[in-house]
Amino acid sequence: MKLSMWMIANRLQDLEPELHISPDAPAILNSGRTVYATNCVYCYQDGDSVVCKGEDDYIVLHDITLIQAFEIIQSVFDFYEDWLAAITSKIEEGSYQEFVDLLWSVIHNPIVLLDSDHHVLAMTRQYPEGSIDEEWDYVLNYQAVSLKSMRTRAKYNDSGMYDTRKFLKENAYDRLFLNRSIISYSMGNSGDICGKLVVINHERECNPGDIHILQSIVRILEYSLIQKSSKEDAAHSNVFLDLLLDRPYHEKRLNRHMDYTGWKMDDIYSVISIRTDRKVTGQRMSTELKTLHHLLENNAEGCMLLKSSETAELLILQNRDCHENTSLLALLEKLCRMNPIQIGFSLHLRGLTSLHQLYEQAKAAIYLGNLNQTDGQMFNFQDFAIDHIIMNGSIEKSIFSCMPAICDLWFKGHTSENELYDTLKCFLQQNASVVATAKAMFTHRNTIQYRMKKIFELLNCTPEDSYAMEYCRISVRVIELYEKKYGAQSLIEELHFR
Repeated sequence: MKLSMWMIANRLQDLEPELHISPDAPAILNSGRTVYATNCVYCYQDGDSVVCKGEDDYIVLHDITLIQAFEIIQSVFDFYEDWLAAITSKIEEGSYQEFVDLLWSVIHNPIVLLDSDHHVLAMTRQYPEGSIDEEWDYVLNYQAVSLKSMRTRAKYNDSGMYDTRKFLKENAYDRLFLNRSIISYSMGNSGDICGKLVVINHERECNPGDIHILQSIVRILEYSLIQKSSKEDAAHSNVFLDLLLDRPYHEKRLNRHMDYTGWKMDDIYSVISIRTDRKVTGQRMSTELKTLHHLLENNAEGCMLLKSSETAELLILQNRDCHENTSLLALLEKLCRMNPIQIGFSLHLRGLTSLHQLYEQAKAAIYLGNLNQTDGQMFNFQDFAIDHIIMNGSIEKSIFSCMPAICDLWFKGHTSENELYDTLKCFLQQNASVVATAKAMFTHRNTIQYRMKKIFELLNCTPEDSYAMEYCRISVRVIELYEKKYGAQSLIEELHFR
């Protein structure tokens, strides 16, 4: 292990050394010598002191003999050699807590190792609750970074890769996280973060020697975390992507994500699928998806941006109860003008367990848009919902393709005295005749006209829209059939009505 003069000085603090070391003194030293040699620490007597010179930098040890000083300097090289071997072994074993313990023995500051989900893999055990600040206490108790800290991280765009040469460079985020300046390094592969190492300047300010130490281990640590992430890909994949692709998911991870985002299981969600030209494959497709991901990641406020290498697409998950991003549509329209992409929009449904249905709808919107030779690059599922219901052939799946506003009307009519759903149903059965509807329902014509005006405002369509009227008829028919087959309570549970 090559040392710098700063690394050597850090091991000699008890001897109260006199330091003459430049901030950028490199880690190029191989051993101690009593005669000059390139890239070695040259020790020589100077009165009652010994000068330990490493190229242009030097350390003065007072009241010591040359033999004592040389043995001490050489023991520093031996210590670091043994220490690096031990720490490498712990990293390779995946013993991250023991790795952090060994790192603390040299750094002597609070250390946290996080995974890609901001969950603690290991942290120093020398700082109990109340010893640093409230964020440290939160991490200790919950073994994860707080929502406040995560949002601060996102605000300052702490999502990319950082070179170790930037360790000492402070920014606004450094001061906001844990109310201390920090040294941090994000680790990952091809832009996908697999972990983060954080050292908090608490007991002392870290110096260039500490940076050199971290530089010597982060590459080893990064490789270990990438391998760990690869081996546990199924267990540690994005839980929302698992839900979208109808794969098994980890409930604890989902609950933790929901706590961070402030989302609820029965909120209203929608999905957007973005696909590149299907003629593009392999590395080129991967590069294009990464480029689109980069363009969107800072503009999808209130949304979750997911990249699926399996299906070669970007997926945007929107929580419409928490935040409706009005600028996202304009951005997607701009992207379509300059990129060979196609975008599918799902309906909006209540409940996280409906995400797979929403993903299927977004995917079907693109497929059916192309099948019907629809102009443009952006396709709404609602425009092809009738085709999807016909081709799907399953009442269990078709219920999710019904017009959401009609499902809401059904629920309100089922749980209250609201008569809008029954009025719409009768209106459709009477061939859109207000007079016939009023007669069939034994209700005054003006009342029916008022109700239908309110209904069409909720449905955002008019009686003159033939497709919308046909979609209404099919939606009502599917709801009626589902209720007859499974009962009203099953329908309420399936569509997650509150």
